[in-house]
Amino acid sequence: MKPSIQAGPKRRPARASGRAFLPAAAAFLAAAGFLGPAAFFAAAPAALQARVAVPGPVPASAGSPQQDDAGSPEIKVDQVGFLPGEAKLAMLTAAPGGAIEVRRASDQAVLLRVTAGPAIPDPASGDSIRAVDFSALSACARCVLAVPGVGVSAPFTVGPGVYRAPWRLLMRAFYAQRCGSAVDLAPDYPGYRHAACHLDDAVYDASAGRTGRRPASGGWHDAGDYGKYVVNADISVGELLMA
Repeated sequence: MKPSIQAGPKRRPARASGRAFLPAAAAFLAAAGFLGPAAFFAAAPAALQARVAVPGPVPASAGSPQQDDAGSPEIKVDQVGFLPGEAKLAMLTAAPGGAIEVRRASDQAVLLRVTAGPAIPDPASGDSIRAVDFSALSACARCVLAVPGVGVSAPFTVGPGVYRAPWRLLMRAFYAQRCGSAVDLAPDYPGYRHAACHLDDAVYDASAGRTGRRPASGGWHDAGDYGKYVVNADISVGELLMA
């Protein structure tokens, strides 16, 4: 028997008027597959289409997560990359033996020298963490941190397009998990495809006091077992509406 869960007092969240909220909700439900994959662009206003449109294939020069070099596990960098004008921090879990160099990966040219901050204990991991601030670096197609006595970091990129590939992967993930409509991830992943599935959902549980089926196609698969749950779908729609 599952334990009962009692929710606390409900709070009414601030929200837009019904006229503003419902078209956006309908558009995102369409994007999820509840109204069919083509209905999204038919129903959504032009401004909303532009806001959630998935970018095309990402050129290598745009910057993307690096996968060919893990680097030293004691040097933590953001392998997605860093935007030019934003803070750039790495974390060390070992004491450096001297000044830290930011090097261009292609020829090992030194672009910047910095020092690590003081050691700060991290109760969650048990590590002593030293922050390395290299925010002065404004551009680099492929860089590494060279830490004396520790090693070299995984490669990373500093540039305006570093979030383009993750954004595309995230949006494609919503598409790939669709239930009730055909999915084909070509040309990115040509082997990932399936026909429309679960078009005859769902069967009433005995606890409902009735039998038979209820239309419930659409939405997203929750995981590889193809389960689909109302709460999880609500969270996904909510995240999209707040994006």
